[in-house]
Amino acid sequence: ATQIKSVSLIRLSSGTHGTNFSQRFVSLGFEVLNGNTLTIESPVDSNLAPSGYYMLFIVNNKQHIVTRRC
Repeated sequence: ATQIKSVSLIRLSSGTHGTNFSQRFVSLGFEVLNGNTLTIESPVDSNLAPSGYYMLFIVNNKQHIVTRRC
């Protein structure tokens, strides 16, 4: 966890529309605890990340990406 460079959410796009007005990229704050525990801060305002499906991107200092559906 000490090699984490950035954490972000990207909202999944709509498959039924040509223009997707609900696409979002949200950069998240994070903290590494004890070298192996990652604590991620959720957005403080629900308007920044309304409920729905998002991909969580965790990028390390070697630019490797770990993704999870959340």
